[in-house]
Amino acid sequence: KERIRRLKELEQKNYEEMVKSIDNMKVLKQVLADSLFEMKEAVRKEEMDVEGNIKQAVKQPGAPGPKGPPGYNGADGKNGTDGPPGLQGRTGSDGKPGKRGPTGS
Repeated sequence: KERIRRLKELEQKNYEEMVKSIDNMKVLKQVLADSLFEMKEAVRKEEMDVEGNIKQAVKQPGAPGPKGPPGYNGADGKNGTDGPPGLQGRTGSDGKPGKRGPTGS
């Protein structure tokens, strides 16, 4: 009888320890779930910040690139209309006298 009583006490003690372990596991599960949620939120926030920075960087113009090769000459354009007549210039100086003419008869 003593042995059966001791076995029952051990069984009861083991049962109580199992219940405690189960409760501890439930608490641990909740703590892990909360931590996982916090990590997901932190990653989502970081992702939004990075995406915002990328969008802002895309809007800003970059450094100017290298100069391109020279282009080809195009066809000549059409002449425009004549402009208004200009002011008349001053009279020039007298020219050299002409050759002497033939002698008369």
